[in-house]
Amino acid sequence: MKPLNVLEVIYSPSFGGVGVMALNIMEKLDRKKIRPIVLCFNDGPHDLQDRLDATRIDVFSAKPKNAFNAMSWHKNVSNIIKDHKVDVVHIHAEHPAIAFVARVAKRNKIPIVFHSHNTAYTIKSKSKLKTALRRISMPFIMQYTARLATARIACGSAAGKFLFGNRGFTVIKNGINVHNFVFDEKAREKTRKSFNISSTSTVLLNIGRLAHQKNQGFLLDVFNEYHKGHPDSTLLLIGDGGDKKSLQAKTDRLDLSSSVLIPGVYKDVQGLLSAADIFVLPSIHEGLPVVLVEAQVNGLPILASENVSSESNIAGTVEFYPLDKSPKEWAKKLSAMDLSRNNYAYKNIEKAGYSIDDSAKKLERIYEKVANRKTQ
Repeated sequence: MKPLNVLEVIYSPSFGGVGVMALNIMEKLDRKKIRPIVLCFNDGPHDLQDRLDATRIDVFSAKPKNAFNAMSWHKNVSNIIKDHKVDVVHIHAEHPAIAFVARVAKRNKIPIVFHSHNTAYTIKSKSKLKTALRRISMPFIMQYTARLATARIACGSAAGKFLFGNRGFTVIKNGINVHNFVFDEKAREKTRKSFNISSTSTVLLNIGRLAHQKNQGFLLDVFNEYHKGHPDSTLLLIGDGGDKKSLQAKTDRLDLSSSVLIPGVYKDVQGLLSAADIFVLPSIHEGLPVVLVEAQVNGLPILASENVSSESNIAGTVEFYPLDKSPKEWAKKLSAMDLSRNNYAYKNIEKAGYSIDDSAKKLERIYEKVANRKTQ
């Protein structure tokens, strides 16, 4: 029997939560059963291109030559679906552009798997007009797509209830390769050396898209207060995104350029986690972020906003704090935290079922079910 061709619809296969999570699972799918194909909304090369190439996953852009013609977008995606004999369309809910892909899939009578990754809509844009339009349109677009879905899945209960309400959904945990993120002393030394960070410096770490949702601007204010009482401290902001320039400018205004590093994408996540002393996630909203699972495996103490789903505290090493507290109060909270590592936290992650292999097998069964194939 030929493998099912599954079109994985991701806004961008980049170094960020949804893109990394989707690729993690794609890499573990049984290629005798499932052939993943990525559809994104921007041109390459992509941050994760080397991994996509290594696993022989084809990437196509939904963007047609005439990007200003709405019908061209529909025709381009329809041609991709037909040319590659797509059996299932798996849409990752992260951007309003996804709705038209669902519509094209429905017209081509292709089953749709709709995947919720968050507990709020991402509406913030550099353009005030776009932000206003998204605020109005996003709930409609997402609910429209949910109605078209053959199957609904979510990274956790909170994300599922947010997007699907009383409609049924299946939770597929954001599984990871647990042993790839366990603390490593040599990796700590190597990574600190690569960033010219001393062995005595207290390192605060944040990994993710540099975007409004992730709230790194607030984190800079927090670190500004923390640094006053801990001059031998460093903040690592890892990732890329639309807020990078403004974050760099704010770092300069706060006169923190020697203590705040914004190097862009850094692929050795185990090295980063091992080099850090505390992980900070002040996000405005989150579902169940993959990076928080990875940070817990590494044994790091973690401070996250109360807007992050409490489901993410798998190993018991996450403390939650409200965003209505001031940067000074956040800094005080960080100063009071015990920075010792929990070197056995990864065992709790394993026991809780966050194995990438388990997640991949569960997803395979859903693909086969919606495509009306018998599961083994």
